[in-house]
Parts: sequence; C-alpha cells; structure tokens
Amino acid sequence: MAVLILVATPYLVRASCAAARVKLDVPGALTVTLGLLGFAFGVTNHNLSMLIGGLALLGLFWWIEQRWPHHSPR
Repeated sequence: MAVLILVATPYLVRASCAAARVKLDVPGALTVTLGLLGFAFGVTNHNLSMLIGGLALLGLFWWIEQRWPHHSPR
C-alpha cells in the first residue's frame, strides 16, 4: 500500500508555489520541541523539575511566536 501511495502522489498532488525566500523559525522550533519533550518526560517519569522546565519552555515558545513576523499564505 505504501508503495502505491509513493508512486501515485506525484501524479495526484500538485506542487505548491512557495515564497522565494522562506525564513525558518529556529528559536520557535527549538523551544517547542524541547518544551514538549520536557513536559512529556516530566509527566511519564513523575519528574516535577522537568515538567516545570517543559512548561516554561512552552511559555517561552508562546512568547517568541507572539513576536515572530508571520506571513499569511497566499
């Protein structure tokens, strides 16, 4: 089934027109990844410091995203 999907996708899905220069949100990507990792580790291992650290990083992610210049798709 996976091979069928891989073969059919280029024929069924049109390529999108991306912006010429896309700026990556590296700080946001790092904080959300580490925040979710810390939160999940804190919950599954009953580690309060990791749980609080993960929540703090998710809060930092929210703060970063409020200030990051987002461009709406066309």
